[in-house]
Amino acid sequence: LHFYDPTINPKVILKKISILPGNLYASDDVNNTYRHLSGLQQFKFINIQFSENAVIDDSLHSVDCYIRLNRMTSQSYQIEFEGTNSSTHWGLGGNLLYRHKNIFGGGEIFDMKLSGAWEIQHNAIATSGENSYQNTIEYGFESKIVFPGFLAPFNFGRMIEKHHPKSAVFINYNYQDKPDYTRTIINGGFGYQWKTEKNQKHIFNPI
Repeated sequence: LHFYDPTINPKVILKKISILPGNLYASDDVNNTYRHLSGLQQFKFINIQFSENAVIDDSLHSVDCYIRLNRMTSQSYQIEFEGTNSSTHWGLGGNLLYRHKNIFGGGEIFDMKLSGAWEIQHNAIATSGENSYQNTIEYGFESKIVFPGFLAPFNFGRMIEKHHPKSAVFINYNYQDKPDYTRTIINGGFGYQWKTEKNQKHIFNPI
């Protein structure tokens, strides 16, 4: 196994490769390798090729396996603007989304969303001396890091690792200033996600 100028920790990539030296060729190993490497969300091009090598005996040939990975752009951002009209309440809002697909060099995916909104509301019960229009302000952020592995203080062994789980940490903050109330909401959590079958996904959030 040789790596040429890896931008992701080679240990992370090796855990996703089911094609191992000395094993007999199996199409399931090739398909699983494609699937698990794609699950890292790091590569826009994955190519697995085999080259026939020496003859072991009349029925067996050894082959060399070449895996070529073309990296995606590590960082991206997106800006969103929107206008709202709810029951004659007009408003403006916007979001800034940022993603880093290899923030610590081990294939970790970091997502951050900054959001803000402003709305003007008409107070139908305001008296003649009061301002009948009131502003509503809301802003906050959402952040999440997904690690390509099972983060735990103890080792579960192959029972867990064979399903290639991911670990996620998230924290969110939201501030709302409305005519009726002002509040701050903060929440966070930690959990795992993995697949046991092609169409079977499991999510477990202990915190």
